[in-house]
Amino acid sequence: MKDHLTNAAFVLLIALVIARALSLETLRDPFEITPGADTFPRTLTAAASVWMDWLACVPAALILLRRAFDGSHRLIGIRSFLPLFLLAIWAALSPIWASDKFAAVVGVSHFIAAVAIFWAAAQLVPDWSRLRIVAGVCFGLMLALVAYGLIYRFVELPDLRESIQKNWTQILAQRGWEPGSFMETQFRRKVMAGEMVGFNASPNSFAAMLVMLTVVSVGAMFQRLRDPESRGWGAMIGLSLPLFAIVLWFTQSRTAFLTPVLAAICFATLAIAGQLIARRRGIVFAVCIALVLLVAGSLIAYGVARGNLVHDSLTFRWRYWIGSARLFSAHPLLGLGWNNFGDAYVAVREAIASEEIKDPHNLFVRFATELGAVGLMLAIAWLIALWWEMTSPTANLIAERQVRSEHANAALKKLAWIATAGIVLNIIFSVDLTQDLSWVFLEVLKRSLYLALILIGLIVISFRSFVRQEIDDRPAQWLRRGILIALAIFLLHNFIDFSFFETGPMWIFMMLAGASIGITGDTSSPVRRRGIGLITTFVTILWIVAGMAIALPITVAESRAQIGDELLRAKKPGPAARELLSASESLPFSNGDYLYRAARAQTFDSAPGEQIRRTINAAIAANPNSPAYYAFLARLEASQSPMEMTGVIAAFDKSLAMDPSDVLSRLLYAQVLERAGRKPEARAQYEAALDKDAQLDANEPKRLNQAKIDEIKSRIDRLK
Repeated sequence: MKDHLTNAAFVLLIALVIARALSLETLRDPFEITPGADTFPRTLTAAASVWMDWLACVPAALILLRRAFDGSHRLIGIRSFLPLFLLAIWAALSPIWASDKFAAVVGVSHFIAAVAIFWAAAQLVPDWSRLRIVAGVCFGLMLALVAYGLIYRFVELPDLRESIQKNWTQILAQRGWEPGSFMETQFRRKVMAGEMVGFNASPNSFAAMLVMLTVVSVGAMFQRLRDPESRGWGAMIGLSLPLFAIVLWFTQSRTAFLTPVLAAICFATLAIAGQLIARRRGIVFAVCIALVLLVAGSLIAYGVARGNLVHDSLTFRWRYWIGSARLFSAHPLLGLGWNNFGDAYVAVREAIASEEIKDPHNLFVRFATELGAVGLMLAIAWLIALWWEMTSPTANLIAERQVRSEHANAALKKLAWIATAGIVLNIIFSVDLTQDLSWVFLEVLKRSLYLALILIGLIVISFRSFVRQEIDDRPAQWLRRGILIALAIFLLHNFIDFSFFETGPMWIFMMLAGASIGITGDTSSPVRRRGIGLITTFVTILWIVAGMAIALPITVAESRAQIGDELLRAKKPGPAARELLSASESLPFSNGDYLYRAARAQTFDSAPGEQIRRTINAAIAANPNSPAYYAFLARLEASQSPMEMTGVIAAFDKSLAMDPSDVLSRLLYAQVLERAGRKPEARAQYEAALDKDAQLDANEPKRLNQAKIDEIKSRIDRLK
């Protein structure tokens, strides 16, 4: 019975990571809804994702419960867990000072769940057999992502392009986009180019996760090829690599093109000098840290001196980091709050940096800007301690805590349970079952394919051989090396990207890191059962309170907001606004987005200006860092008849202070001032708009066309 607790914890842990890795998560709808717009399937919503976070804490609770009832069960001591635990607490406090509290709470929930996965994985992977299962999941997920990429590129994308070409006028009307606008141009460019994001926010994140999973699989392949009786399994892994390369090419991620090469160099180095590196671990570790500091310092020095980083892609990042440095200077100790970078960034970005990014594209810059110097120091301490711990030597013996030899059917059943549980959870949380039956059937069918591929991955990595179909418990140093290289390459990718902060890749990273420690870790010193019982009770109470105080209110609020969205689509803006206001009132913390959407619905309902103004001001009070809310208020004031110029000027000035590079808002402001007879002020705004536009890159889609520039210049001449 006691073994059942930790066995269930292990299955649930792996299943949740599978489910999350194959889910496209959305905090908010990326497109604003208009009356008459089509309904689109929802993916992993904020409410569903928080409940998944809640479940992710269950394996840790089951481990503590096992320890409370079984005095002989020992826990793995994790030295790196202390700075990570403190980092999680600091992040959990950050919604207090965050501007967008809803985004902060949801983001913190994801991170705390990842921390729980890290600790649980270290406790649940004490032997080589379970490490092989973890690696098998990685290979299975790699196969699933490759299958997704091929299906999307050769089956779904041609149909999508044809549908967009046929219905483009309708799409523009539903989105509220003007022909030739930046949004229209970007959307068409991304779709027609076949941008492959997978279950992530960007192609770079999809590629980073794919490379991480593949490097683990390559480590398993080398291990299989070293074992005479399992070389056939190794060949099967090798056959999948060309398909991986094809899908990776479709992502067009330059960083991901480089990281497999670096991984290959790492494998070659370990093959040649692995024993020497192990004997001189301390020196090698210090050299690696010094090398990272040297490269980072050199890049910073070059960027400061030249204003760029050689390549266009790196130069874009440099501009992001310049703006981020300004944010850090303004909030050096506490930071902006978790998941709150995006709104604040546009006020400090370089004029040439046109993208309204949500992340600074650097792991350490993200921690610094959102959690301040405290969070940055804790993150650095955690990563240093983590790598020292993960690279600890392991005995080249079969672990003491072996899994008993199992019948082939029993082993296969265990692996099937893991794969099935992961896909079932994925369907429950991320497939919109309210959609058309044919769409739901196709989504379930695709996930059935993923299930089969994950099961194949588990079998290929975990089974001892074709003949001995049992979980392999032999030492697998090359498999462990593959995991460590994969984690290192993933972190390296995050020096210029943000995939670590996407929940799917984050959970995979934490699972692999925890498993790497579990296979090398020492059992902790004895803890009194009474002490463990108190900890278990406290954790359980905290878990229940989190579900009732955070997950449940978010679910209620999201449900009402979704009803409001559907009412707006059904051309019932008045009831839609009321549902969205009700959604805002359902939360114990503020969410300006519900109020902003309510104000938009009131506008479509032709509600009195004072009512709309009251709603959008409430949204601004809920999230005072959002440029979109101030821009909406400015447009609202400009649309009133008669205009109250004091309010108009105040609204536009604040909007442009929040986003100085918003050329379109400056042009609207100039037109309003011109109509009001304020010629000097209007001319100044026209000139400022042209100046901001001229600072954009020559190939930037946001740049005004020449006809528009000529029109503005003629207006300036008339106003002189």
